[in-house]
Amino acid sequence: MKRSFNIVLVLFSAFMFFSCGSTKKIAPKAELFSNVWVDNSKMSAQDCGKFYTSPELGRFSSIEVEFKKTSGSEAGTFGLVFDYSSQKDGICSDYIRFEINTLGEYAIYSFDGTKYKDFVDSSVEGTAYFSKSSAIVQGLSSLNTLKVDFQDGTYSFFINGTKVLDNVKSASDAKKGFMAFFSVAKPEEESLPDTPVSVSYRIVNAAR
Repeated sequence: MKRSFNIVLVLFSAFMFFSCGSTKKIAPKAELFSNVWVDNSKMSAQDCGKFYTSPELGRFSSIEVEFKKTSGSEAGTFGLVFDYSSQKDGICSDYIRFEINTLGEYAIYSFDGTKYKDFVDSSVEGTAYFSKSSAIVQGLSSLNTLKVDFQDGTYSFFINGTKVLDNVKSASDAKKGFMAFFSVAKPEEESLPDTPVSVSYRIVNAAR
């Protein structure tokens, strides 16, 4: 894995991370353990700079979710939000976030209400960055599966079956609920409303 030093991506990362407090729900909710795709789209420039969560998918010791982004900026991310201690109307005050984009980059980090912690690179303080992974299938309309396992108080993370990180501790007071999410990039990176941001997901496996 290599850190992305592309200045545009670094700026994008900071913008998105610091807009995380403005999360909103996406609908509808996927039926647990079904293979039904849940389709979500955003079409307004007012949606830029936020990430949008599904209703809570459930509380699991393991969950595997398949994602497909069909339109929108390739820098816009999607993935899983979990390990939050409070959640109201789709807004999380703290969480762990596991995300990828269609450029072949991923990030795993936490937010405690005031600052971010990068789990991929422990030398980073107060923020988080993207890293490259050859496990990600790049390009719009590609299928990518994210998996999170929780055992003995720690999380392990997989992209398309490849383990990318383990031994991430859970917050002691956090819930073990999971939500899917996708983000809308900055206005200059999107082509809204002409090209919507469209992301679909489905649960392919889960265990309590």
